[in-house]
Amino acid sequence: MQNNNPTSPKVKKPTEEKTLFQTIRETVESIVIAFVLALTFRTYIAEAFMIPTGSMANELMGRHKDIYCPGCGFRFKVGATEEVDRNTGRQIRGAHIDGVVCPNCRVCMDLTREAISGRDWPSYGGDRIIVGKYPYRMSKPNRWDVFVFMFPGNTQTNYIKRLVGMPNETLRVEHGDVFTRPLDSKEDSDFQIVRKPADKILAVMQNVYDDDKRNLDFDAKTNWPHRWVAAKESVWNNQNGLSKYHCQASSAGKINWLMYQHVVPTYDVLLHYYQGVKPSKTPDVRPSLITDMNAYNFNRLKTGNSDPRQFSPTADQLGMHWTGDLIVESDITPATATGKAYLQLVKGGIVFTATINLANQTVQLSISGQNNWQPKASVKIEAGKKTSLRFANVDQALYLWLNGKLVKFDSPTEYNALDNSLPTKEDLNPARIGMEGVEAQVEHIKLYRDLYYIAAQRPVYRHITDYEDGMLPYDEDSAEDMEDFFRNPTRWGRMASRRTIQFDLHEGQYFAMGDNCSHSEDSRLWGRPDEGVDFFVDEDLLIGKAQFVFWPHTKRFVPNVFDMRKVK
Repeated sequence: MQNNNPTSPKVKKPTEEKTLFQTIRETVESIVIAFVLALTFRTYIAEAFMIPTGSMANELMGRHKDIYCPGCGFRFKVGATEEVDRNTGRQIRGAHIDGVVCPNCRVCMDLTREAISGRDWPSYGGDRIIVGKYPYRMSKPNRWDVFVFMFPGNTQTNYIKRLVGMPNETLRVEHGDVFTRPLDSKEDSDFQIVRKPADKILAVMQNVYDDDKRNLDFDAKTNWPHRWVAAKESVWNNQNGLSKYHCQASSAGKINWLMYQHVVPTYDVLLHYYQGVKPSKTPDVRPSLITDMNAYNFNRLKTGNSDPRQFSPTADQLGMHWTGDLIVESDITPATATGKAYLQLVKGGIVFTATINLANQTVQLSISGQNNWQPKASVKIEAGKKTSLRFANVDQALYLWLNGKLVKFDSPTEYNALDNSLPTKEDLNPARIGMEGVEAQVEHIKLYRDLYYIAAQRPVYRHITDYEDGMLPYDEDSAEDMEDFFRNPTRWGRMASRRTIQFDLHEGQYFAMGDNCSHSEDSRLWGRPDEGVDFFVDEDLLIGKAQFVFWPHTKRFVPNVFDMRKVK
């Protein structure tokens, strides 16, 4: 019934229209809520950071160039942090990296010439990473984490390093490795080596030589010897100069050995190669020890109109320390399920072997002179089928991967300290692949090295080095003398003078080191009590754990999804 009472109250009809005040209020509320959520997420959950320097190369890249060597095709990344002001991050006028050296074939690229020929190699900013803050709010950090923290000397500056030392221990750096003992212990015998987990070994290992990436032009014009060669009285056929080697079945007890020799080109040979002329003297083709060279550091800053290929390499670019912890990879294809396959690595004259019995499908590890140390495991390697193998001797432990999977042995594969801290002539063939009683093909051989932690402490003279007073055992202004040192066994006794350093870490104190140890300002070098700078990272300065590279450099404005990766 219609209401005709004029005194009855009017009913206001609901409307979907909002007043201007309501619209503004809701917009402001949304912005505030979004801001609070973002701030909460940034404070308690995760935060994005950009890597400014190369102290964590090659796991994380600061400003760099992404290069494909035109000579051998090897991909590598080289630092370009010298192009920008460290404090402001701005480009330094006239400063740019004009030369880079391939870590695989060792040939230098003149980037100006490359640009003229149509190949441009720009510099990119550092990797952008996600740093999780919640892991360290839920639990304590773990050794070997890549972590972000406030620098003890200036809490306004954030650093990123690898967590190497833990609270309540004494940490020792010696001959490239890290050792610890309980803080309250005073006996040297209590020091134990700290071993990286298998996945960390694979994350930090650095290329020594990829046999798939040969510089055929350099080899042909210089008659340079191959790195992998047949041992005396062994027969291996190299197919068409490719990374494929074939051997016929040997008689029982006879092993066909394929051996690595680190014959890196000398500066003199490279200069003549760039000039297109033959060397004036007989090239030095002696094999060398493997050093802690890092590709990220092997660049040359433009100076005037000079050809960057004419610059003599510096000691830290060539690597200043012998590195004996190695990893070898190879694909093998046995023709029959008979005989044995061998993988060998050498450190300090001690030979470490993985012997694979193809007939009964077992593998046994052994160390020369350690007859009671023989871990065993079952494997599956089929005749006529390619199998990928990886063998590592790192941190006083042996590891074997088969088709990417870590093999589990019936007893521990760690071993006690051996008398092998100095190299011998055996180390001039540090990696070997052998076949006994079986026809087989071996291909895609790659050799890597482990990180070498340098026992340096302030003051540092010119370079971050193990040697006492920072004085190198060779003339660092002479490329020829540097090259001779690592090729000449009579000079290796000087390595006995490498120092050892120790640090006591108390409750809530952590020790940080960079993977690119020769170019990392970290806990080893911070300690300046007179300036109020501690060598350790206090627990209160921790920010979080690096978890993911979410934005590596782009390629012509296209997201580089292939280099996105979990940080290890």
